[in-house]
Amino acid sequence: MFSVSRLLSLLLICSTLVACDNSQSPQTASEDTLQGQIADVTYNEPTTNNIQRGMSEKDVAAILGDATLIQTHTLDELIITHRDWATKSGTISVQFQNGRVQFNQFTPLSK
Repeated sequence: MFSVSRLLSLLLICSTLVACDNSQSPQTASEDTLQGQIADVTYNEPTTNNIQRGMSEKDVAAILGDATLIQTHTLDELIITHRDWATKSGTISVQFQNGRVQFNQFTPLSK
């Protein structure tokens, strides 16, 4: 078993090592190159441009990926499903009736 003094000593040594490890060090050429490559990557957000009325839920999921919200309501033989996809710039909403797109919209985030 560790005594309290040994535990405190170990904690002091670990914090010293962490403080030394976090000191500023110049970047190497490979780090600069890697950061440049990461900055060059562009992120293409999903849009409603490719979503057309009559598309299946499966086809929409292939374009937009997994939905962040899914709500389904049934009225007799009518199945209404509402799916939302959250993006960095807003929310894409698609309404399906019996598995086919009836309506879609993009709602931008308020700034």
